[in-house]
Amino acid sequence: MRTLPPRSSAFSFALVLFATLVVFPLASRTAYAQSSSALACSPCNVNFGNVTAYESESAVVTLTNKSASALTITSKDKTGPWAFSVKGLTLPYKLSAGSSVAFNLVFAPRTLRTVSATFTFLTSTSSSVVVNATGTGISGGGIQASPVSLGFGSVSVGSSSVQSAMIKNMGKYPVVLSQVSNSSSTSTNPFSISGLTIPLTVAVGQSVTFSVSYRPLVTGSQSGAISVITSNGNQISISESGTGTSTATGQLSLSPTSLNFGSIVVGSSLTKNLSLSASGSSVTVNSGTISGSEYSVSGISLPMTLSAGQSVPVAVTFRPQSSGTSSANLSFSANLSNSGSTSVGASLTGTGMAALQHSVALNWNSSSSSVVGYNIYRGGNSGGPYNKLSSSLDSSTSYMDQNVQAGATYYYVVTSVDGSGTESVFSNQVKAVVPTP
Repeated sequence: MRTLPPRSSAFSFALVLFATLVVFPLASRTAYAQSSSALACSPCNVNFGNVTAYESESAVVTLTNKSASALTITSKDKTGPWAFSVKGLTLPYKLSAGSSVAFNLVFAPRTLRTVSATFTFLTSTSSSVVVNATGTGISGGGIQASPVSLGFGSVSVGSSSVQSAMIKNMGKYPVVLSQVSNSSSTSTNPFSISGLTIPLTVAVGQSVTFSVSYRPLVTGSQSGAISVITSNGNQISISESGTGTSTATGQLSLSPTSLNFGSIVVGSSLTKNLSLSASGSSVTVNSGTISGSEYSVSGISLPMTLSAGQSVPVAVTFRPQSSGTSSANLSFSANLSNSGSTSVGASLTGTGMAALQHSVALNWNSSSSSVVGYNIYRGGNSGGPYNKLSSSLDSSTSYMDQNVQAGATYYYVVTSVDGSGTESVFSNQVKAVVPTP
């Protein structure tokens, strides 16, 4: 840093820039805390449980300075496989008394076994703290079935009911569906598949939808299972059930029976679809209710009549208004064509997540001359022009700029002012690049 002369008298200072990113994590892990004489961790033992190979999970760990004076986390020692790593903590890192820093502990297995690691964080005061991690890599192949069960209800003998199922590649690599089978509890299989040609390659993030038909030839309860095997030996299954009846009985079904929207930034929204279906005979859907104010339904107008075998999509939108978990229940009531009434429902859950917050922290050395305060300036281009940020003289040697935008670049300078109101020339310029998002 270079020293700059004032406009009237000789005094100098230097400007040092730090960029601070505050991240509110998506998820946390259950664990138990331990502490050392000066540095404490929470949690100190992280169990990731089962994680699909070639995917990853993260947990937030916080280190806190419990002492009465500042200390610096100087280094970390790791014992264990490379599947465990620390993200978001750059060392050395200075902690003032009582302050904390959070980082992500990441587990990304590449093997199908249980592994453990130990991270030892060392400080400038010779104190230390140990964070232990363990996790198990499991086979998954990245494919996921939706729904995992198909209930056709009651269908008259000789009639049929059709529902849709989907297989999606949730992994990081393409998956080849190499085998598919459809077993049944009866000698005559009432379940059949259409629209799924094997072998089939499913790209990352893509899905394949197919139809499953239930056509009972005898009365009574029947069950079956669809088994899909990938070229690397992974397997998923979808259960099937239905009841053959001598007379047509209307049935209403809602699939799937639960929706998890995951973590959504407050003010944003995510829409997922349900399928409302009739089987056996026609069903008149009279009304629908939803218990949570952060959820809404679209794509369906009630009352409406569904004929046997007909399905309609129901769009459910989650728009969180505050941070935290939000749950709700969605239900539909209907009259059956033959007699009686019925209702079906689905549980809804999602988590509101606060948006990422950014700030830029400025610190500079005090002037060796007699000054009464400092002015802080910011510009969008190197070399200016600059706009004054401080509304009045700042007597301290630090400033926090919290009015910054994600992805933006800023340039800062500082001036000093003496007792007569004379302001120095600009200090040296520093650059801050705000992360995205």
